[in-house]
Amino acid sequence: MKMTTAAAFTAAKVAANVAAVKAAVDENGGIALEDLEATLRKHAKNACINAQVKCTMSLRPKALDFDEVWMRLEESCDRVLTLQAVDKTVWNDRFMDVYSLCVAYPEPYSEKLYHHMRGFFENHVKTLYSVVASADQDNLLNVFHQYWINYSCGAAYLNCMFLYLNNQFVKKMKIYSADLLYGSHDNAEVIMEIGELALDAWKKGVTNPLRKKLSHLLLEAIDDDRLGRPGSVRESIICDIIHSFVRVESDDRPMELYKEVFETAFLQRTATYYAEAGSRLIQECSVSEYMKKVTQMIADETARAQKFLHQVSHAKVTEECQRHLVGAHLELFHSECPAMIQQDRRKDLSMLYNLLKPIRGALHPVAQELRIHIESAGLDSIKGLQGDGVPGGFVESLLEVHDRYSLMIKEVFFADQVFTGALDKAFSNIINLRIDSKAPCRSPELLAKYCDLLLKKSSKSSAVNSGTSSVNSPTYGVPTPSVPLVLNTEFEIEDKLSKSITLFKYLDDKDVFQKFYSKMMAKRLIHQLSVSMDMEEAMINRFKQVCGYEFTNKLHRMFTDMSLSADHNAKFNDFLKKKDDVVLPLGFHIYVLQAGAWPLSNSSTIQLLLPPDLARCVSLFEEYYQTRFSGRKLTWLYNIANGELKLNYLKRQYMVTMGVCQIALMQPFERASSITRHDLMQETLLEGEQFDRQLSSLVDVKLLTSSGDVRDFPDLLCSTSSISDFLRLEFWNPSDPSAVISLNMDYSNKRTRFKITAVSQKETPQEIEQTRASVEEDRKLYLQAAIVRIMKSRKVMRHNALIEEVINYAKGRFNPSINMIKKCTETLIEKQYIERSAEAADSYSYIA
Repeated sequence: MKMTTAAAFTAAKVAANVAAVKAAVDENGGIALEDLEATLRKHAKNACINAQVKCTMSLRPKALDFDEVWMRLEESCDRVLTLQAVDKTVWNDRFMDVYSLCVAYPEPYSEKLYHHMRGFFENHVKTLYSVVASADQDNLLNVFHQYWINYSCGAAYLNCMFLYLNNQFVKKMKIYSADLLYGSHDNAEVIMEIGELALDAWKKGVTNPLRKKLSHLLLEAIDDDRLGRPGSVRESIICDIIHSFVRVESDDRPMELYKEVFETAFLQRTATYYAEAGSRLIQECSVSEYMKKVTQMIADETARAQKFLHQVSHAKVTEECQRHLVGAHLELFHSECPAMIQQDRRKDLSMLYNLLKPIRGALHPVAQELRIHIESAGLDSIKGLQGDGVPGGFVESLLEVHDRYSLMIKEVFFADQVFTGALDKAFSNIINLRIDSKAPCRSPELLAKYCDLLLKKSSKSSAVNSGTSSVNSPTYGVPTPSVPLVLNTEFEIEDKLSKSITLFKYLDDKDVFQKFYSKMMAKRLIHQLSVSMDMEEAMINRFKQVCGYEFTNKLHRMFTDMSLSADHNAKFNDFLKKKDDVVLPLGFHIYVLQAGAWPLSNSSTIQLLLPPDLARCVSLFEEYYQTRFSGRKLTWLYNIANGELKLNYLKRQYMVTMGVCQIALMQPFERASSITRHDLMQETLLEGEQFDRQLSSLVDVKLLTSSGDVRDFPDLLCSTSSISDFLRLEFWNPSDPSAVISLNMDYSNKRTRFKITAVSQKETPQEIEQTRASVEEDRKLYLQAAIVRIMKSRKVMRHNALIEEVINYAKGRFNPSINMIKKCTETLIEKQYIERSAEAADSYSYIA
């Protein structure tokens, strides 16, 4: 069969590439072998595809004289391997000779050709070795490099010439690592492609006999570079020779020779050098200067490794430097760390971080010192806070410390999790600190008060509405219980509220915070003291993101009640219009609140005889409500309701905002200017402590006077050591039914509109204690519910496993004590939710 055949490589291309290789070697003293190989493969591929040589020859197998063909091949192989010019026609003929031998008739000569090529490479390498080995020591690396470049380049060309042999014989006979691993070819000869065979011959014939000399000279050359001494060998030559140790190995063991000849010795030499250098410098320099020099030394050695060594050695070299320059002196670094942190030496801390980070566990002592320092700084910032400004000072001082060290960790330690964790641990310890183990932590209460200050209108931002007496009308002029926070814009308030969540996340007793916050939120909503309802809702959503829906469920319901109440008021007005167009005698606004959502105690429900006009409004609303919800019961919370009362009996007319109970106490004075205490109680139905508290609030602001008022006895008051002594005098008896309560006809005030703070709005120490006590009860119920849920899903659990799971379940709200969990478990056993297992004494079973 006659056809046109494609040549693998034209002689012209071979000659051109040979010339290019020689030029590169002469000009630069070396050539990147990876680039050379890639170029050759590209040319070989293009030649095989595109370079068509039109000649008439037969592709059919035929009988051949192997020795005759081999003589031609051997001569051409020698010329190619020594980078001599090869004619185009000769190259094509040799390529065809390889093909003909592989398909010869009656038997192919593939195996014989392979073994002849092995012998050819071995003989050629012996000749090269004699030349390289005869070079003097100063010139050995240059000579080795020159012959290596030529040889490896020629081997790559020969690999292209013997492409057919590689594809048809070598690939079928090649033994792979899997075959050797499973023992299918125990004593089989290792077959390699022609290019690999040539490189293997170089390794055995040149590299191995010279390995000790090469290793010594290479290490000396790198030492010259390290010490800045002029060397006789170019950097590219050193790099090429080192990489040749990798190139000559097979794919199964690519790094073996490299490690044996060079890497192991280089790492040992590097370790010795830097161990000595580190010990010397530590005696000569301060810690700060030492870190600067060590940082530079490690950077230089890393760059040197990238310049000369194979990439597998880069990390190893850096690790050796760090081990001897840094790891060997950790105690010194750690001892200097507290001073660096105290003196805020951020550059030194940044260098220390970069040096210690690669060493496992080396940063933990630094993070520990930072945590101690942050704790100290945080506690110092809140030390000595007292008076009304405690909530604002507490929160903002801690936020300032948190912002300062957060920025430091970001800039110096690159927000490393080790240091971020130290910051979190420090603030968790600060926020949850208990000075007395028996006393409760005040942080939840102070944080809740801080949020209340931000979300509540100040006296300056409030405005007084005009109108007649009304229930639950807006309250105005409310003095803040702390130093006022000067906030100009809603953006500033939003920013502070958002930052407060930072501290909220650290609270262990989030349920305590929830109790205080919900009570304060209830007062803001009921008395219309919120700066913005949008801010209220945004704050609830922030809590939800941190603690989940269960935590904010009641807060959401409170917020929803306010919207529903507005709807109730609108529908109530429509109801009045339809009911013979009834007109209320005064302005009336009502809130309908869910009993289970609002933190309103039983003390808010009192017996009170309302003024007639107000009683009629209440009666009409109850009638409206029953028409819509026949099965529901309304409980009136007069103690937290308020309204406006106009005072017409004085020289000036005043509009006073006060509680409904206070209005009820003032109402009887429309008929008389003086009333006995007993009669006033009968008029209002208020009794006991509630009556005394409400009355005293009016006496304190001087709207009313009492026959037993201390202001009636100024001389006697001056002669006693304290008011408490005065109150013990026999004639002082504020509970005397015959005591006369009178209008203060001489009352005056600079403002014509003002507010008398309702008794319910004043938080007493007793209420704070009640709030904390209610938290304890809620915790018990929460833990009981958690135990039941866990046992229902697990059915049977051991005691320790149950305690561990309950702690994990509850830690989002508070940290329960083991004793509390045990008590709750006993309670559930008594209630027959769970029982002790009969099989094991320390196990519990769920009772379905």
